[in-house]
Amino acid sequence: MYNPFVESFAVQIKTARSLMEEGQYQQAFDLIVDKEVQVLPDLLGKIECMIDIGFILRDEKILRYGLYLLEKHGSEVLEVPDLGPLYFLNLGHQYSNMVTLSSFENEYYGFFCRTEQTKARQYYEKVLRYGSISSRVEFEAHKGLGQMYQSSGRGLEALASYQKALKINPLSREILHEKIRLMKEYALPSQPNRTEFLQEAWALLEKSSLSREDDDDQEDVIIKNRLLDSGLKREILETPGEYPLHSFPSRSKEEYFYTNFCLKNQLYLNLCTFCRKCDFSKGDTLGLSSSNLTIRKGQKNRFVRLNKYFNLLQDKYATGRYLLLDTLNPEHDKQYLDRSAGESDLKSISVKSRNFFQLSSAYLTGWSLWDDAAEFISVFWGMENPGSLRSLFYTGTSVKSVWHQNRSPSLHAVFELYSECILGSKQRMEKMALALENGPAQWTEVDYEELKDLCLDLYFQLNLMIQYLGIMHERNESATDYWDFPRPLYNFVSLNEDNKSK
Repeated sequence: MYNPFVESFAVQIKTARSLMEEGQYQQAFDLIVDKEVQVLPDLLGKIECMIDIGFILRDEKILRYGLYLLEKHGSEVLEVPDLGPLYFLNLGHQYSNMVTLSSFENEYYGFFCRTEQTKARQYYEKVLRYGSISSRVEFEAHKGLGQMYQSSGRGLEALASYQKALKINPLSREILHEKIRLMKEYALPSQPNRTEFLQEAWALLEKSSLSREDDDDQEDVIIKNRLLDSGLKREILETPGEYPLHSFPSRSKEEYFYTNFCLKNQLYLNLCTFCRKCDFSKGDTLGLSSSNLTIRKGQKNRFVRLNKYFNLLQDKYATGRYLLLDTLNPEHDKQYLDRSAGESDLKSISVKSRNFFQLSSAYLTGWSLWDDAAEFISVFWGMENPGSLRSLFYTGTSVKSVWHQNRSPSLHAVFELYSECILGSKQRMEKMALALENGPAQWTEVDYEELKDLCLDLYFQLNLMIQYLGIMHERNESATDYWDFPRPLYNFVSLNEDNKSK
């Protein structure tokens, strides 16, 4: 049935696009901004125009309004089969734009004041949770996720996302370049596999050159010079070959289980886990360098204290990790728990298995590492330790103003990892810790399977936290003001064509 209102708006959308093609973006915006629509294709057309106009004009207000409309009408879009992945991809892209445009006039990102990175990551993760999506959409989601991790200071996780993107499109020069830059940044003096790490980066650069159109591509030249400045000779960087595939120790089934489980769940410290097989024997040799770069003049005692706290963090992590893995090893006899636990403890957990007793110990050991990290951070930044990481970062639920202008990527990574566990998507972790700390009276309310899943997730978070603290020290982030991050800008991915074909 003919609807003059719908027909009229379709004409206005067409006129707006013509104005945009002529460079008259503000006029196009004024034409459609106050117009209401009645059908989904027109709604999507309006949103697409709004976002493209905001994108071109670098106008955060226009972009935010387009984003508001997209979120407001999400339920209508999701009623159309197969539009979900593209819808969430667009939301991820536009929140990524918010990160860039909100920082457009600034030299830094204002890490601790931003929430857009988190929202963008959440939407990209929703895309990847769909069972069947096109390779193009999957690639864009991994790419966007990696860029948001990187712009949040979480380079280790960005590298993992970039690797997944490269499995879909191995010759994407943009992703190859971002991955190489990060690998160069993280090829630190204290890294046991530093040479192999840089060799891998060089090999990726050679792969990038296969798809370039210009033999003298300036970006490749810049990255190549940075790799050559690493101190390794060119002939070493050019050494071909994969990492050796080391066999697991076979002295006992217990040792085999331990090593295999750590590799599978990425629980070793200082293994890259995102490119090729590393030597498992170097998995827990993360340390701080005592070079002039990391010890500022007259602050030797500071390094001694940092090294002490860093080693304590690693030792405690390894202890808790052993308790976790020993609990999950089905073939290991745990009769020793009868001797290590007091009689009152055994009576109080009679309704629980020995595994529960040991797993709860592993969980509480791990959870206490957050507050131990506060000691390291306080010394590094020359602050008084308030006794807990929450008190260091927060006043109530608000981030302390002292951190608002902090430019350390790795410190922000630690902040985000911890915040996820107390206020964000993983806040169930803190609730579990409180339940376990309150003693056997509340243990009957704890589900063993949930405790096991949370414990694994917690140790993965702690693994990253310790690595980022080491990176913060090795890169001397307290003395460096400038860090280079990707500043992506994304056009709206059209939903209309897919919608019309349904």
